[in-house]
Amino acid sequence: MPRRMNFILLTASIITLALTQEWQEVVMHGNNVRSDFVPPRKGPCEMKNNESAYREFSRKHLLTESFDTKSKPAWKKYLTKKGLCKRTEVQSFLNSRDCRKVKGICNGHGTRKQIPYNLNENICISDTKMTVYDVKVNMSSKLCTVIKAEQRKGYVMVACDEVGNRCRPVHYQRYNGETPDPKAQRCNPAVSQNPSFFQVWHIITLICILTTETC
Repeated sequence: MPRRMNFILLTASIITLALTQEWQEVVMHGNNVRSDFVPPRKGPCEMKNNESAYREFSRKHLLTESFDTKSKPAWKKYLTKKGLCKRTEVQSFLNSRDCRKVKGICNGHGTRKQIPYNLNENICISDTKMTVYDVKVNMSSKLCTVIKAEQRKGYVMVACDEVGNRCRPVHYQRYNGETPDPKAQRCNPAVSQNPSFFQVWHIITLICILTTETC
């Protein structure tokens, strides 16, 4: 029943969004303004990404199995199984039970974070701290050698893109002690400065799906 409800909500969302775009084209046509022209935008939830982007993020950063996270041999086994051993020297992982919180960063529970060296500017930081596992691997070893495995509580920073008409985390940003700014812009699915009824309905629908779907 929940899946059927999600399908209905998502269908309604797509229809209303399509109607919004068609209505804007009709209104703007009279003023000889191209409504189909969208200037490049690089903020949170404003860039489209492929369907596999969130799945790859989940594979690389969400723990899908339970094991002793203090054990380096257990981490070696997990990394090897997932094909992640030598992806990078230090990898960060989050509990799968925090999946909704992680997705929530891009949907009203995170704020925009300006990263000087990141040109996309689609990085968002969580409102609350989460459990993070940092695992360091020996890149020069021929084997999958875990040097260190640490657990900490910290804020989580992710890049937020539009994936399948939903705003999803697609990249984990390395944490360097940053904290959320209460005055910063909140990260939400993109809407105009003067959103129409259809756009507001579209956002409400996506939020409803987010709160009822499984990770």
